[in-house]
Amino acid sequence: MTEDRSTGTWRAEPIEEVGARLSAAFGGVPVYYGGHVPQHDLPDVGLDAVLRHGDDLVWLEVHDEVVVYLTTTDTCFVLNPASALVWRCLDGESTIGEILADVAEVFAVAPTTVTADFLPVVAQWVRDGIAAEVTDG
Repeated sequence: MTEDRSTGTWRAEPIEEVGARLSAAFGGVPVYYGGHVPQHDLPDVGLDAVLRHGDDLVWLEVHDEVVVYLTTTDTCFVLNPASALVWRCLDGESTIGEILADVAEVFAVAPTTVTADFLPVVAQWVRDGIAAEVTDG
């Protein structure tokens, strides 16, 4: 959101503008901020998957968002508050299904809605290397 100081109103910024502004603030490092997740080229991450944070990254909380810096690609990901909540729950023990069921319960949202919204996001995290699936052995 940006404020139009002449009218005192706020307008939603296109995701691309937010990413460009954040990239400039981070010294030109590519920054990805929320938005629609394309369904193609995503790994198959099921509700029974157990995920942890990926390797070669650092992350920090900024208010209710999370900034993840992937050192191998010199890329930043800014997770909005809802995604940041799910991110914090990637403990390497809980399944994605358990995490999303808890989110649905806390926010009184249908589990199917939460799953439809977040499963592609989590799959994108795996594809981009900021989350990794825990496997036996």
